[in-house]
Amino acid sequence: MTVGKNIRAIREQRGITQDELAVLLSVSQKTISSWEVDRTEPKMGMIEKICVALQCKKSDLIEDTIYQLAEEVAQRNRLMAYCEKLSKLTPEHQIAVTSMIDFLTAEEEKNK
Repeated sequence: MTVGKNIRAIREQRGITQDELAVLLSVSQKTISSWEVDRTEPKMGMIEKICVALQCKKSDLIEDTIYQLAEEVAQRNRLMAYCEKLSKLTPEHQIAVTSMIDFLTAEEEKNK
């Protein structure tokens, strides 16, 4: 999505805290936070330093793909957890749940 959201996603993927990234970049933790919530945006020279600190490419920070991929992975994980729960239900309850999903999906299609 945004540069700030990408910084946060990559930082979290690397297991780096805001404080640790701030030290690496010689800025305050508030500056990192400000970028990540899109209050401000780092200048291009700082983007290069961020890339070195996070071991990523400039395009990873500037383009939409990183944040979207993180969201897609989170959604896929939620769906897999639901599938796991569904598999533990009795056959009768599985039918009830899938019937409900089919009904709600059909309702959504009607409302489009």
